[in-house]
This record gives sequence, structure tokens and C-alpha cells, in this order.
Amino acid sequence: MPEYAYIAVNETGREVRGRIEAGRPEEVREKLRRSGLYPVNIVEGKADAAASPGLFAGRRHWKRADLVQVTMQLSHLLEAGMPVDKALEVLARHNRKPAVRTVLRQMLEEVRAGQGLADVIAKRQELFPRLYIHMVRAGEIGGRLEEILANLARYLESEARRWSQVRSMLIYPVFVMAMAVLAMVIVLTVIMPQIEQVFADFEQALPVPTLVLVGMSRRLARHWPLLLAGAVLPVFALRLALRRPAWRLRWDQAKLRLPLIGDIMQKLVAARVTRTLGVMLQGGVPMLDALTIAAGAGGNTWVANCVE
Repeated sequence: MPEYAYIAVNETGREVRGRIEAGRPEEVREKLRRSGLYPVNIVEGKADAAASPGLFAGRRHWKRADLVQVTMQLSHLLEAGMPVDKALEVLARHNRKPAVRTVLRQMLEEVRAGQGLADVIAKRQELFPRLYIHMVRAGEIGGRLEEILANLARYLESEARRWSQVRSMLIYPVFVMAMAVLAMVIVLTVIMPQIEQVFADFEQALPVPTLVLVGMSRRLARHWPLLLAGAVLPVFALRLALRRPAWRLRWDQAKLRLPLIGDIMQKLVAARVTRTLGVMLQGGVPMLDALTIAAGAGGNTWVANCVE
């Protein structure tokens, strides 16, 4: 049977750490609740629960992992019967990341002032996505807040894992292209001048392909600032143009029609939209609100306009 390290708090808010054997993390939480403890973090294996990313040590800004961990820990505390304000107090007290701790304390003050959790997080849309806000509001209305938070944490974690896999798949071809460009630059700027000098020493005429490469080498050596600017400026121009909604719409539509990767991007966008819609409907969000939010979750303005 696997062993789990845990961090929990008792009814007075005092931190308790230890290890326990159980078949699943759910069994660990159940055993801790029967012991009068509220689980904050549970880690399988010999690792220390305090070393888990759940405490966000050493970071300065909110990241998706921060949001996932806060959401999951908050759902665990609420499932254990702890009130929202007490759960926020526990998370703020045991969090090592200053930015997260500050936000949690601010949220705690507003909740104790009589505001609902959905209203509190709605004031921080730079940290909490619209999907998050609507689902928390639906959970508060339906009395299923802890269940909704657990579903949210699993959804955000799965989304982060999928996009991480996509980025990992793109790293290799980008690396290969970068190495190919670097090799070409080295050939034209280092090797070709030496080859030209060898032929000049033997007073032999250069072959036509070599002459072409020598000409490219000379132009690269003379005009490399212009060539670099010609490669960089279009990127900045495209980024500026994409700030305009009309250009963004055309660009997002064009991306879906690209050869090879267009079909992959269509499937990724469709998967994100449908998963988001399913999670929100399962959480009790009304259909119209769920469609509006799911449309934007795909990350493509053309698809969002089509859905709306």
C-alpha cells in the first residue's frame, strides 16, 4: 500500500504534518477528517509535502500551477466542512509565496466583510478566468462549491498538461530549424571565405554553384544589419497588426487553413471549446453564459465569432 505525506491543520488552525498509508489520496483525506484534521496538501511517496509545488515556494507571480493548487486545496478544506473564510485563512497562513499569500489575505478580508466568493474573485479577473468566476457563482447558488472547485482544479490541470505537451511537440522542429539557419550562417560567413581563398591561391576558376555561395557570403557579410532587420521587423509588424480586432480575426482564420498544422489547430481549438462547455454545464452554468465563455476558451477569435 502506498505511503502519503500530508500537511493538515486542526480546528485551531495549527499545522500538523505526517505520513499515512492508504490506497488513494481520497482515503487519506477521509482518514484525516475522521481524526479532526483538515488536509491542505497530500503527496504520494517519500517526498516531503512541504516540498510540493502546492506551497509555491520561490515564485513571485501567479501561474497556472498556483491557481490549480489553490483551487484543489480550497476544495479539500471545504469538503472537510471548513467554512470559506476559515479555509482562506488556512491557505494564506501556510502559503510561502508572497504574491499568492497577499491575494488570499485580501480575499479573506472581503469574504469576512460579507461578500460572496464569486464576487471576490470577480474583482481579480487578471488572476481568475471568466470560466472560474461563473462556475464558482453557480456552485455557491447550488450549494456545490467544493465539488465545483474540485472539477475546476482537474480541468485547469488537464488543460495545462495538454498545452505543455503541444509546446513540447513544437520545440523539436523549432530547434531543428534554428540549427539549420545557424549552420547556413556559419557556412556562408566562415567556410566560404576560406574556400574562396584556397581557389584564389591556386588561381583556379570557381564552379558556378560555389560562385553563387560566395556571392551570398559577401552579401551577408556586407548587409547583415539590413538582413537582420528584414527578418525581425515583420515579426514586430505582425504583432502590432494583431492588436487590431480585424487583423486578429483574419489571422486566426488563416491559421486554421494552414497546410499540415491547420487541421491540428482546428482539433485543438474544438477540443478546448467542447471541454470548457462540458465542464461549465456540469457545474450548473446557464447554457448561454457557458457558450459565450466556451467560445473564448478556444483561443481563436474566428471560432469564437462562429460560436457566438
